Amino acid sequence: MGSQRRTHTQRAHRHVRWHLVYLVLAAIDVSVVLGSLTLNYWLSSLYKSSVQATSTLSQRINDIADARNTTSAVNVIINDLFGHSARVPNSDSFSHEIATLRNKAGALHNALHAKIHRGNKESQQHAAAFALALDRVADALNELEVSGQRVLSIFHDNGPAAAGIAMSEFDRTTARFLRSLDALEAMCVKRIGEYQQDQLERNNIIQTVEYITAGWLLIMIIAIVSYARRLARAMTSAENDLHIAKQSADEARERLAAYQTAIDHHSIVAMTDVRGTITEVNDLFCQISGYSREELVGRNHRILNSGKHPKSFWVEAWRTFANGSTWRAEVCNRRKDGSLYWVDTSITPMFDNENSITGYCAVRTDITRNREREEALQETAMALDSATDCIFIFDAQSLKFVYINRGAQEQVGYTEDELLSMTPLDIKPDFDKESFLRHVYPLVSKRESSITFRTDHLHKDGHRIPVEVTLQLVENLGSHGRFVAIVRDISERLTFEKGLQNAREAAEHASRVKSEFLANMSHEIRTPMTSILGYTDLLTSDETYTNNPELAQEALHTIKSNVHHLLNIINDILDVSKIEVGRMTIERVAVDIGEIVENITAIVRPNAERKQLDFLVESLTPIPAQVLTDPTRVYQMLSNLLGNAVKFTDRGSVSLKISYAPHSQSDGLLTFSVEDTGIGMTPEQVESISRFHAFSQADSSTTRKFGGTGLGLRISNSLAQLLGGSLRVQSEYGVGSTFELTLPVMLANSTHEHRSAQSQLLETVEDTTSYVDQSEPLLGCRILLAEDGADNQRLVRYHLAHAGADVEIAENGQIAVDAVVQSQRASNPFDLVLMDMQMPVMDGYDATRMLRQRGYLLPIIALTAHAMSGDRKRCTDAGCSDYLTKPIDKIVLIELCSRWILQSSYQR
Repeated sequence: MGSQRRTHTQRAHRHVRWHLVYLVLAAIDVSVVLGSLTLNYWLSSLYKSSVQATSTLSQRINDIADARNTTSAVNVIINDLFGHSARVPNSDSFSHEIATLRNKAGALHNALHAKIHRGNKESQQHAAAFALALDRVADALNELEVSGQRVLSIFHDNGPAAAGIAMSEFDRTTARFLRSLDALEAMCVKRIGEYQQDQLERNNIIQTVEYITAGWLLIMIIAIVSYARRLARAMTSAENDLHIAKQSADEARERLAAYQTAIDHHSIVAMTDVRGTITEVNDLFCQISGYSREELVGRNHRILNSGKHPKSFWVEAWRTFANGSTWRAEVCNRRKDGSLYWVDTSITPMFDNENSITGYCAVRTDITRNREREEALQETAMALDSATDCIFIFDAQSLKFVYINRGAQEQVGYTEDELLSMTPLDIKPDFDKESFLRHVYPLVSKRESSITFRTDHLHKDGHRIPVEVTLQLVENLGSHGRFVAIVRDISERLTFEKGLQNAREAAEHASRVKSEFLANMSHEIRTPMTSILGYTDLLTSDETYTNNPELAQEALHTIKSNVHHLLNIINDILDVSKIEVGRMTIERVAVDIGEIVENITAIVRPNAERKQLDFLVESLTPIPAQVLTDPTRVYQMLSNLLGNAVKFTDRGSVSLKISYAPHSQSDGLLTFSVEDTGIGMTPEQVESISRFHAFSQADSSTTRKFGGTGLGLRISNSLAQLLGGSLRVQSEYGVGSTFELTLPVMLANSTHEHRSAQSQLLETVEDTTSYVDQSEPLLGCRILLAEDGADNQRLVRYHLAHAGADVEIAENGQIAVDAVVQSQRASNPFDLVLMDMQMPVMDGYDATRMLRQRGYLLPIIALTAHAMSGDRKRCTDAGCSDYLTKPIDKIVLIELCSRWILQSSYQR
């Protein structure tokens, strides 16, 4: 009996000890659960606020980038003033872009201002810095608008040269505005870094609390199961322990209910059989899944399958807990309404007394918010990676990179892993550690909140990349603080700035050259005009000249000489115009080079002798009798080169040396070398003149001293290139110059079949020499002159009448058409019509077309003041037989009329 009592007492004591242990465990578990729930709620709220702030700041970074793009559009409007576009930007388009930029800056200000005042106490500490940065943006924008309007105003009032000076201030204002945006962007990146660090720390705390809570719950579940078994064995051990066992069971049920309540409020619990059929779920399981207990019990657990995991994921899970091990993973399930949620799942097998698996117990923790936070972090990282600027973050003490966005990796060509083992010194060749630390000292000493500088980044392949760096020090990141660098590739900007500078310099140079040319051209035109008008006035009003035939003849020769000089100037301008638009035509006919040289020598030699210069012509090699080239253009080039040589030589000699180097039996290289002992040129002048720009001579003093339009060398060089050759210059200041003209030519022979229109014309004129050489070659010919200018009417009529022609006048095209029609009806048609192409009522083009449409077949010769290459084609397309340009040469006029009248009479 005593023995039984002692045994009973021992069991009672042992039971009491178990009871106390479980009460303590229950209290601890409840405390842990409640504490973890409270802490999780608090941390989650802070985390959500941080994520929202990070997202807002990331959006502001994109807004800043958008404002920067709009700034580029504003800059383009101003830069277009110095471009080649035909459209000149106006202040309205500039004001529109400024208004757009101001709206974006205002929206950015409002968004950041609202964010600052919605923040917590810590965020309020940054309000002053953000407000200051926003004020700098607004001030810089106002300066940008004022500067831009000033450039536009100066451009419209004074032209591009004056506006180019104001443009530099606009560039500096634009740079200040961009720097204010960069500083604001850097502050946003800094705050994002702080928020991310805070999010990571809070996320680690939340996960730690959740793991501790889940561990405690798992321990309590195992303890409860173990205690239930021990209690069952105790109830069957002896009848005298029934009361105690019953009491213990009641207590156990109460504790189990308490544990169940605690578990239901924190963990999602489900039990299944060995086939996965749900046998029990707690209330939290029903709440998160959206199913009722009745809908879940008896259904397979696949009812929650979201389809997000591959088949291999579940195969591995079943293999793990079927082997008696606990399986743990993060699982995505689908609610009844179709939405998804994430749970941290632990599935543990349950065993019977024979150690056989009877089912599975799944304990889950809702981690949906954690996943959302992770996704938010990923989105933030993606936003930084997608930023147009490169972002480098490196430790303030070790200088090791800790973060590099994708743009930074692409810029320097290194992978993220490679860069994380590097420092800024590895990619900045212009810095060593000492100089870099000196450079960032204003940030370390807090004298500056940010610094912006230009340097080069070294790409992995070795080439340099010009960059602009905005650097800030964020002291509360990491253990020693971290530098945040926003880096922008400015290669295109530097190229653009250089191009803009070159364009500005070119425009200023062109303006100076044009001004000098116009002044020189005014002098070149006014000088002969002075003689023409002066002698004309003397011939019409001064009795000394009117009564003295010799003085009158001298005055007329002077007028004629100056008129030819004016005509040469006009021809030079027209030739340059033809060359510029690509309409200069070249012909290749059989040419006697010796004859061309003789003709030029006859003109140049007297000018050289008047200056007491020796003029020499020398053939260095045998010259072919005839070659195929354009005689007019060769004559024009040699005349210009020899004329310049005589003009710029005051003493010594001018020589023309000719040589021929055969390439084959049929072609070779013809070289003309014009040498003089004149003033020569400096290397700088040679370089300038070798570009053969129109309107340019060695310098403006050359123009003032020697005269000339500055067009000759440009024309000669272009003609040489059109003929397949080249023009080169060598000169030494004070010694002389040598111009070498090289032309590829083919040899001509007696069977050459390619004859130009000019050679055919010469042959025709030769055939009609006897006819033209008569004193009145147009005797008996009826000619209609369609001309609206009275002076030209009298002049042309006099020349034609003096040659024997009967001339009638028509003041416009309509009268000319009527006169031709009436003459045909009267059977007394005109032998030829001279048709001015620019007349009132009906011009010569329409009149010619109308006559051809009515069947008029006799010659119509166009008279026009236009001398461009396309004008001849326009006249022939209208139906004209030939083409004569003003001013009209009497001999050419008579010969042309004679030839066409004779040819027409042969055809009739």
